[in-house]
Amino acid sequence: MNANGFTPRKISPAWLGFSLTLLAGLTACGGGGGGGGGGEGDTEPVAGTEFNDCPAGDTRCPAMVVIPKGSFTMGSPDTEPGRGGSEGPQHEVTFAYFFAVGKTPVTVAQWDAFVMATSRSPNNFSASGCSGGDGPTAAPTSDSPVVCVNWNDAQAYAAWLSANTGKTYRLLSESEWEYAARAGTSTPYPFSDTLGVSDDVPVGDLEFANYANAVGSYPGTRDNHSRTSPVGTFPENGFGLYDMNGNVLEWTADCSYGDYNGAPTDGSVWGGAAGCNRVLRGGAWNSEPRVSRSACRSNGEPMRRLDNAGFRVARTFP
Repeated sequence: MNANGFTPRKISPAWLGFSLTLLAGLTACGGGGGGGGGGEGDTEPVAGTEFNDCPAGDTRCPAMVVIPKGSFTMGSPDTEPGRGGSEGPQHEVTFAYFFAVGKTPVTVAQWDAFVMATSRSPNNFSASGCSGGDGPTAAPTSDSPVVCVNWNDAQAYAAWLSANTGKTYRLLSESEWEYAARAGTSTPYPFSDTLGVSDDVPVGDLEFANYANAVGSYPGTRDNHSRTSPVGTFPENGFGLYDMNGNVLEWTADCSYGDYNGAPTDGSVWGGAAGCNRVLRGGAWNSEPRVSRSACRSNGEPMRRLDNAGFRVARTFP
């Protein structure tokens, strides 16, 4: 059992077999920087370190994991099943900095602390003003990922967390998100390269992620969750992060573009016009398997609240 109170199954880096090059309106799959945690001042962060910026027993702050410097190939090859046109051209992205990423998506309990401290309204736990269904879940628990929060809500939470900790919290850039999700892998999914993109999904692969409960022939009984699942229910990836693929879509900082021509190659945010659609990543409890691929790109209006979308935070180091 870890500090968050769950005892998840693990996928070890050795099992994943990766080799990492270290340097010390909703549209899905083809629609259309800075650094974070574990060390301060002159002390260089240590990749893989887990930390929390709140005092022991204070549950306001999410657990964070230090992500290594490195480089990876962003996007998907033309031959990848389920690929969308916005996932290319593939390009190399280099992270010359450490940053930290939330070990899980922001939870209902963590969001509730923000709501109570700031009197933000609405509290977003109900279906009121939320698109896509009948609310976040039939019975949300404190360790469920918060949903029905829009991009502006997520930005407000990160600003509040920064003010309360004296550290710099923010949303991940899109390239940071994919780098963290892949965790050294280059396959469509970090946990398997055999997962289907249609109705022929092997039952065994559903033990790795929560997705496709309401699409086609993917009944919720196959992964035991009809909507969102408590964070950490499914195995962590090679960087020690949970729910990067599946459970809830996650807002990132970037504006949405139709392809990667002109995209940053240094891990920074790809900005644009005020009010641009923002990138959502990761797939969700009601997504087809292809939407949970590490390369899949979705997007939504920054004011829109969705019952399958939440977020996680990143932390910048000095």
